[in-house]
Amino acid sequence: MIDTLKLSEILRSFDGKLSLCQELVSSGLCNWDCCTYTDSFLLFLPGEWESAAALGFDLDQYEVLDENYFGGKKAVPKSKGCCVSTHGAKQESDRPKYKSIDCRVFPFWFEVQGSRLKIIKGNSCPLVRLGREIPEHQNRAQILAHSLMDDADIVTFLQNAKMINYVEEPAIQAMSVLSQ
Repeated sequence: MIDTLKLSEILRSFDGKLSLCQELVSSGLCNWDCCTYTDSFLLFLPGEWESAAALGFDLDQYEVLDENYFGGKKAVPKSKGCCVSTHGAKQESDRPKYKSIDCRVFPFWFEVQGSRLKIIKGNSCPLVRLGREIPEHQNRAQILAHSLMDDADIVTFLQNAKMINYVEEPAIQAMSVLSQ
């Protein structure tokens, strides 16, 4: 499970911003496509929600769809838009809003199939649709994925929890094998 120490390490590694995103938005190629939750959701790894709350983050912007989704949580932003946006908020909290690990590593995510750890890409991201590479972000996502594989709860979660509108990237998936 993600504890407060592990979550703090992850948050330091992923500030949640990709410079290319603003470039695509400014050029009109993206309208924050990844932040539209009409047929999708966010995943919270086992322990992530509780650790974020323990670190003082405000989680009130989320609607939990499944409280125990294979040991984690399935949620959507109540605004059905950016999870850290203040748009539509009735009042501002003094606590910082929490941006999930799922959002921070986007457009990448992790899936375990058999003994293989696979890195998958979200098709809702214009960077993916345009074939734009983000190697530094991809590398950090891979490092994070490998570091999570020591935890049986997270491995079980990633074996069962499935993302919507993600594709496997053959060049990425072939590189990671879990040790038995």
